Amino acid sequence: FEKAVKALSQHQIDSDVVSIDTLLSPETYVENGLLHAGTEIFRALVVPYAQLLPGAFVEKLRAFLQAGLKVCFTRALPQRAYFGGPVSLPGAEVVPTQDLPQALAACADVVCAPSSPDLLYAHYRKNGADLYLFVNQSTRSAVDTHIAFRENRTALVYDPMTDTRALPRQDLSGDRTLLRLRLEPWES
Repeated sequence: FEKAVKALSQHQIDSDVVSIDTLLSPETYVENGLLHAGTEIFRALVVPYAQLLPGAFVEKLRAFLQAGLKVCFTRALPQRAYFGGPVSLPGAEVVPTQDLPQALAACADVVCAPSSPDLLYAHYRKNGADLYLFVNQSTRSAVDTHIAFRENRTALVYDPMTDTRALPRQDLSGDRTLLRLRLEPWES
């Protein structure tokens, strides 16, 4: 799963690692094509390559697919299920790990142009507000990109180091908010 997470993070697609136990939980379900697992909501599920998967998990994946969730397997579908036969998952996509960012681009909260493999971000929701943390992991190069957010609304930039807030110059035309982001090495 590390390769899948790395490929996604280098293209600014936020992801979480979710255990099979959580996915098998009766409280985990798909509604309107979105996966609800605990307090998290996901637009897609990536299953790293495995030759065998537990039969109960294969059945749950089948239910997720039937409910409209996008499910991608890296490299290939499993050959069979434990205590079961061959795996049949109509609607599941097989995507090479390096192509995951393109396959899941429509699921991204933000789109960066140009993309920067050193730029990481996390999206949090607190008290009804969407919070985005951007971090430049490079020790040598600045990140200079434009960020397009999924929804068109006003952005407020907060710098916790100086406790300052500012309304950045942003383009609210079209269906996404667009703003410029420049971060020096190790800056967030």
